[in-house]
Amino acid sequence: YWFRSKDFVRGLALFESFYLFEGNQFTAGVDYKQFGGHAWNQSKPGKDADSEIMDNKVTEVAGYLTAQQTLFDHLTINAGVRLENNSGYGNEWIPQAGLAYQLNTSTFKASASKGFRSPNINEMYAPWGMVNPDLEPEEMWNYDISYLQSLLNDQLNFEITAYLAKGQNMVVAGQNTGKFENKGIDFGINYRLLP
Repeated sequence: YWFRSKDFVRGLALFESFYLFEGNQFTAGVDYKQFGGHAWNQSKPGKDADSEIMDNKVTEVAGYLTAQQTLFDHLTINAGVRLENNSGYGNEWIPQAGLAYQLNTSTFKASASKGFRSPNINEMYAPWGMVNPDLEPEEMWNYDISYLQSLLNDQLNFEITAYLAKGQNMVVAGQNTGKFENKGIDFGINYRLLP
């Protein structure tokens, strides 16, 4: 047989940022996404009849609001929430919050956020992998703290970040892996040779 498929992805994102008073910014938005397809095995001439693999679509609609406020010229705080609706999994609240404190050429940051991803059509139905339409969405909480330093009139910059990510249901080879935890330290340096 020959593997055949017709796939589609379509979406729309609308958002608006606005300011109510000095030092703040609000952003409100709506996202719409739909993806799916039809896949089947087309039999070669003289062989068995065609066989269906899948004919499905997933619709995701989300609304979100974020707010950021700078206080005392040094401290910036932000928070936001997103409500994600997936046609297969229902509603999921996705919050995030963070802060940054800048003192001269140094910046300290901290944040906490939730991550959420529903399985895509290929992960659930691809014939070259493990077909599993019962996959659960991936969920994760991420925490990080960072220190950023600028030197030599902003010509040399470096950053160090410590992070911790805890989650469940990571999709690997057509299966949910269960709980997972990742932690580590990232370091980056940037030097600008010429203006």
